[in-house]
Amino acid sequence: MRKYYLPIQSCPLTHTRVRLATTFHTEHLLEREHYMDWLVSSLENSPQEKLPMWLLITQVYWKDLLRYRKFGRRLTTALLNHMTEVCFEVLYPKNYILTVLEGYQSC
Repeated sequence: MRKYYLPIQSCPLTHTRVRLATTFHTEHLLEREHYMDWLVSSLENSPQEKLPMWLLITQVYWKDLLRYRKFGRRLTTALLNHMTEVCFEVLYPKNYILTVLEGYQSC
């Protein structure tokens, strides 16, 4: 069976493509595991601007994602990575890091 990936991040029609993929999943036109893989990989690769949307979508399928060990592990890793990124940017803004690096260059 061929796997078709929808390039969500590169398209301005994100909302339409997510609805289309969700409809395919609901109508059983996509395999469940393939859809779960697509959800988790989209969450893993999403930029911070689109993170709230992907969190809402994965929250809808939370129980299904956690039934499979491989998707649960990937989901947990993706959430922790995104949380680390956000916390790091809050604690150390980009300008702060640049000033620290400039201080090391002057030594």
